[in-house]
Amino acid sequence: MSKTMFSIIILVSLLLGCSADVDEKMPQIETYQMNLSSNAANLSMFTSDGQFVYYINYNDGCKLYKINENGSGNQIIANNSFIKIFHYNGVIYFTERLNNNSSGAFSCINTDGTGYKVLIDEEVDNISIWNFIIYEDNIYAIGDKGDVEPDAGFSLGYLMSINIDSMEITILDNENSGYIMGDFVICEDKIYYRMNHTKFMYDISSKEIKEVPIIGSQLQEIDGNVYSVDMNKIYKFDVNNFQNNIIYQDDKGLEIRSLYVTNTGIIFSTKESNTLNVFKMNHDGSDLLEICSIPYLNFRQEKQDILYVINDKIFIVNIFVVENKSFLIVVDLKENKFWSL
Repeated sequence: MSKTMFSIIILVSLLLGCSADVDEKMPQIETYQMNLSSNAANLSMFTSDGQFVYYINYNDGCKLYKINENGSGNQIIANNSFIKIFHYNGVIYFTERLNNNSSGAFSCINTDGTGYKVLIDEEVDNISIWNFIIYEDNIYAIGDKGDVEPDAGFSLGYLMSINIDSMEITILDNENSGYIMGDFVICEDKIYYRMNHTKFMYDISSKEIKEVPIIGSQLQEIDGNVYSVDMNKIYKFDVNNFQNNIIYQDDKGLEIRSLYVTNTGIIFSTKESNTLNVFKMNHDGSDLLEICSIPYLNFRQEKQDILYVINDKIFIVNIFVVENKSFLIVVDLKENKFWSL
């Protein structure tokens, strides 16, 4: 049974955009570092340059905004229709919708909104990027190259790399493809990725590909370990002996909605009735602690919950089916308060 740090009643705060103090006895928690693989597993809706947090605003046509970690200085950066974002060396790389959502592109823009450039045009280059991580000057991605699965009618996704300077595209795995959008992580120069319901490992150095028995999805890594979610369980996958270990299992059978692995622990959420519960625990599953309990807004139907963690802030987002809207609340673990946008 977990301890509860505090409960948040947020309806008024969400509607008015105000902040409020929470339990002053809430214990301090260590500073977290953002995890690139966890960002990718949480829709890549957020990124940071160490000074500002950049995010996709679902309530304003998926435009790009930036904000200080304390909630001040919220401002729009670009009017494109963003899908996923990633900051690298002072530039934000992103996927976007073009031509009234009829096509897409992989593009980049400076953090001040200047220097916008389309790098890969889906219609021109016949390449579509679904998910990506930038690692050592290469863009590793899951995407399709225009071929379609005849029986399913979906485009097939492949693991590929893109040189960040020349934008030369190389298909790394021509044998294994899938029509389910694959999540993937890079761990010790190996890429672990999912095609449909099968997981593979690609060795960047040797180019060897092998199937691996990782259970679940939302793949994330930290310190040489891969974590995943399967229904009401969180797994830690040992990359040396290929063993899955359950480090958390919800005793009520509640589904794990989102997972974010940090350098000092794991943040995750579950949904119970109309409430989203957010927890933290150590990497081995010990010292489980409930951080907050957030009521859903009953007049909307939630589509997905995502997390983003940087320093002492937990960004919690609910994305709703209705008009693709969302609400965002930030829990400040250091200042013992929360604020919302």
